[in-house]
Parts: sequence; C-alpha cells; structure tokens
Amino acid sequence: MCQGAATVRAGGWSEGAVGATSGLVVGGGAAAARDPGLVRVRRGAYVGREHWDGLGGDERYLLVVQATAAVAVGRPLVSHWSAAAVWGLPTVGRPDERVHLTVPAAPGGRSARGVVRHTRAGARGEDRAGGLRVTGVARTVVDLARVGGVASGLVAADAALRAGMTSSDEIAREVAAVGSGRGALAARTLARLADGACESPGESLSRARMHEHGLPAPVRAVARWTWQDAMRGGPMADTLHRAGVRPRARPPHRPPLDC
Repeated sequence: MCQGAATVRAGGWSEGAVGATSGLVVGGGAAAARDPGLVRVRRGAYVGREHWDGLGGDERYLLVVQATAAVAVGRPLVSHWSAAAVWGLPTVGRPDERVHLTVPAAPGGRSARGVVRHTRAGARGEDRAGGLRVTGVARTVVDLARVGGVASGLVAADAALRAGMTSSDEIAREVAAVGSGRGALAARTLARLADGACESPGESLSRARMHEHGLPAPVRAVARWTWQDAMRGGPMADTLHRAGVRPRARPPHRPPLDC
C-alpha cells in the first residue's frame, strides 16, 4: 500500500537499555559545568562527551527525558510524546524536542525551558518504565490523539496493540476517563480505528488520513503513495480518488493540529 521510507520516531528503554545511560551525572555544580569531558543534558545534569557523541537523535532525546526527570522537583509524570519514546512506540507529529510532563494542576510560575507541562485530573493510567514514572501505554496513545490529533495517536496505538502492550479494552477505559474534555472526539475516533492488524506505521498513518478525508477503510491495495503523501494527506487522497475510491457522504471534522 505505501512506498518509501517511513521516518517515524521509535526506540524505547528496556531496563537493560537504561543501564547504558548510567553515565548521567546529576549535580556537580560549577566543576561539572567546566569539565570539557562532560556535556550538559539539562541544567544540573551532565553526561560524558564520548557517550553523548555515540548516541543517535532518539537516544539523545531519551537521555534528555531521563535527565529532566532526575532534576525535577518531586516525581514528574512523563507523558505524551516523551512517554511514547520511553515505551518505544513509533510516533508522528512530535512538535519539537521538549520533554512532556503531566502535572495534577497548573502550578505557579513558568515552565522550565525545554519542558511542556500538561494538566489532567486523576491518577489513572500511571506506570513505571526505565526507572521513570510514566503514563501507561493506553493512556499515552489516548493523550497523543487528544493533543496531536488522530494520526498521532493511531500510529502509536496500532503498534502497541500489535505488540501486545495494551488492549482495546484498556484504550476504551482511558477514553471513557477523558469524558467531554479536550480532545474527546479525537480520543473516541482513535478507540474506534485502532487495529493491531496494521503492519506498519505507514499503514496506520494512511488509515488516519483516509478517515480525515472521508475515504472508506481500505479492503485491499488499489493504489500506491509515499510516506510524504500520507503525512500531507491531500496528495494521498487525490491518488485514491484517481483510483476510483470515493469519499463518504461527509468527511469528518479534521483535527486542529496537522502532524
């Protein structure tokens, strides 16, 4: 169905993989800041330069997440795109390299640089992974849909279902907990579309774009398109239209954020 390389973010920490980040130095003060052999990952957190230079982009992001949690006041709840990275779920639409945390209520003062703070009532869907307090897999994919749109949530949800990391029932419970709050429609759509039979992030993204453009769910491959076509949505829909696939009577409301 899809051609081209799918540039999605995936990685994750197993307990063993976290051991590879044991070079993280928290504290050290001015001496650490002056040490040419250390790289500052977050204010008050450093790692050996050789170790840092040997990491890829996704591995560096995971280390930044760990460093942010290590220097934060209290026990932060890692969430959204940062939680997806910890769980090793593929994602689309991560807006930048900031770390996403969920707090029980908006505290006073400004967010720290490089950190996005979300608020959501209740303590549902919490778990631990890689020594971090993190949203569970089901809540993570629902949060991605609520904030980033159906495509963001569906790519991660399909992969999680395929890997047996969560279930449709668990996702449905997290959607029910959202109620009528922000992103509730996207969350309900995610629960309806999520399918562990999807074989790749590209297929999941394409299914999300088909839904956005009012196209029926595919039964078999009738046309081919690229990853970039699916990211943009419109070119993929045009290809399917030319192949004779007709939209439903009325396309659903599209998400406010384009992934």
